[in-house]
Amino acid sequence: MNMVDDATGTTLCRLGEEETIWAAVGVLKAWIERYGLPRALYTDWKNVYVREPNAGEWRRGEVPVTQFGRMCQALGVEI
Repeated sequence: MNMVDDATGTTLCRLGEEETIWAAVGVLKAWIERYGLPRALYTDWKNVYVREPNAGEWRRGEVPVTQFGRMCQALGVEI
């Protein structure tokens, strides 16, 4: 996994066997420790970052949030 600051080109890479929530959290944690808290993350469409709404969320018009998304919300990081 990697993170790239699109303004500066600063890159942080971490190798892992799979793209899991733990790998995503690990690279975000490493980024925060080295460079500080990002304002926003632009991610791919893997289910670590986004998911389809369940029936209740769909009926209520709620945007579904993954565990990683809840963690980012708690940190004030927009996905």
